[in-house]
Amino acid sequence: MELPVFYALGSRKSTTENPYSLGHGVEHKGGYHRFYTTKLVPNIRDGYRRFVLHRPYGETQSGPMNLDQRVELIDSDRFRHVVSDFRSMIELAQIQHPEVVFDIYLGTIEDQLEARLTGNDFFAWMNRLTLSVGDAMELTNCNLMLDASTGVLYENQPEYQYWARMLRSWKERQGRKIFVEALPRRGSWCEDFDAVCIERFYENVRD
Repeated sequence: MELPVFYALGSRKSTTENPYSLGHGVEHKGGYHRFYTTKLVPNIRDGYRRFVLHRPYGETQSGPMNLDQRVELIDSDRFRHVVSDFRSMIELAQIQHPEVVFDIYLGTIEDQLEARLTGNDFFAWMNRLTLSVGDAMELTNCNLMLDASTGVLYENQPEYQYWARMLRSWKERQGRKIFVEALPRRGSWCEDFDAVCIERFYENVRD
């Protein structure tokens, strides 16, 4: 059994200086490079080959655990560097340590995000969803983790089912997976997805 290392990267309280609740100093320019050299590399040297990176883009200002933290950071002038720094770190790890796999935990589609996606502009809807998971989908040393225990991913809405299954098909081509939290309800649309249970959420797995 492979034992992963878990890092809560978006778990601090937001402040004026750090409104996206980023931890481990990654809100600063070059922060993810320092995180890589001081946190990840020593663990890799100790033999760890799998890392769960929980909310690597922090929390959205519209609500915690929303899926589109990445898009909000891109849209912000002050913290756009966090997105490029994070991607550079994962790409560097892929070159230097190709055996290492990252589980990228992003969040769910809460009501606030769904409201931004509501409307008749299909391309805007698909673009925001896809940009939200862009790094985890494109980088072949990453699995993607989504929270399906709340929000519209918990409900049986066909457009989001299609989107999630499309993502899973893409990751399977890379030899990777999409995990949902927590174990899906019996008969739910994501019943056949791989599952992840973080902290106490294993209690939410029964009907």
